[in-house]
Amino acid sequence: MALENEILGGDLYLKLSSDGGTTHDKVGVMNNVQLTYSFPTVDVSSQAGSGYQKLKPGKRKSLSGSASGKMRFTDAAGEVNADDVFTLADDGTEVPFTYSASTPATGDVVFAGTVLITNLQIGGSDDGDATYSFQVDSTGSFSKTVTA
Repeated sequence: MALENEILGGDLYLKLSSDGGTTHDKVGVMNNVQLTYSFPTVDVSSQAGSGYQKLKPGKRKSLSGSASGKMRFTDAAGEVNADDVFTLADDGTEVPFTYSASTPATGDVVFAGTVLITNLQIGGSDDGDATYSFQVDSTGSFSKTVTA
């Protein structure tokens, strides 16, 4: 039984923009997407802390992520494919992204920012699907907003 406000992984899409952020197209046939937000800390412990650690927020926040799925070379409207990912990586393009429900509804969370594609792997087995995966790293600020 579904819980109220439950979000299923299959309902979330990584969307990249190849036009500077005007439109965002979903990355096609993804099986797994993971984003890691890093919020570093600075250790400001002192002897006065009675042996306990004291941390303060650091300043160099970052985001990294990975996505993997089945290969498909297509020109489907509204979809970024493996060939597009390769071109964006090869050109060193800073890519605006969003990570959210396919079509965010009121109250849905949308993560957004700009990334570089830093790694692309393409593979497959003799009797299986051809697959691809890629990694991204942030190139600036990122945000979390709630759709109004």
